[in-house]
Amino acid sequence: MKTCKYPLHLFDRYDFRSYGHAMEILADAFPDEWAEVEGALKQFSITTAELKKAGGNETAIPKKFDSVLYPAGWKEIKITGDLHIKLYPRGGKKGTFASKPFEEKTITRWIDGHNIDFIKNRVAFDLEWNSKDQTFDRDLLAMRTYFDCGIIDVGIIVTRAEELNDIFKSL
Repeated sequence: MKTCKYPLHLFDRYDFRSYGHAMEILADAFPDEWAEVEGALKQFSITTAELKKAGGNETAIPKKFDSVLYPAGWKEIKITGDLHIKLYPRGGKKGTFASKPFEEKTITRWIDGHNIDFIKNRVAFDLEWNSKDQTFDRDLLAMRTYFDCGIIDVGIIVTRAEELNDIFKSL
């Protein structure tokens, strides 16, 4: 009989969405990192006073994850990269190309400024508490960019459920 690797106790508090077998990759390939994220999620709680307080760029809510994950070795990083392009002419026969390019150019800072709150051992974790559509899209693009560049194997984004907005506004 197979045992469950997922934090069933967290399913009462969080809505998990797994794409491309992310949960399986996280649980099987990165059990230590998953345990640390699970611990941070388990410890996470919010008071009414914290919800009412204006936060500027960062409220006390994300700092709760900082206090758990940074001491465990997670780091915030930013990716910047150049794109080096080589154009090869077609050889004499269709489908064959020269071994040397006839033109090369580099677009500097092709990838610029994509940052993720926490990365450890090819696992990325990002918290976007007051996410708007454009910032959520930006975070998805950052995760995808990190994955495409071979920096991460799996990404986690935590954001507030839309259903909670009316409750928070009433406070």
